[in-house]
Amino acid sequence: MKLGEEVVSVSVNWTVEKYVDEVKEADPGGIISLFKECCMRIDWHKHITVDPEVHHGEPCIIGTRVPVSMIVGSVADGMSFDEIIAAYPQLKKEAIQAALSYAADIVRQEVFLPLAG
Repeated sequence: MKLGEEVVSVSVNWTVEKYVDEVKEADPGGIISLFKECCMRIDWHKHITVDPEVHHGEPCIIGTRVPVSMIVGSVADGMSFDEIIAAYPQLKKEAIQAALSYAADIVRQEVFLPLAG
């Protein structure tokens, strides 16, 4: 074994062990619940509606008149989830995640052509 490989192995093992210990303390449900919360995309269909009678048919969070575009714009402007929820108390963290998930899906589906300039 080369010295460089040994150092990398020790470093990776220490990092993983440290991470696992932090997860055990922060998330008694285990690493699976942490993975689900952080890494699995939320199903936006359960949180977003397009209704011609609500906000002129613009996509909104179900049960509110808060448009997805406002949420995505707020995140783009640097607002945290907590700041957005403070401004719009009817929202929950899941609604903000759903708005971002919706925007990601829309961008994947649309074809954007640059304007001549």
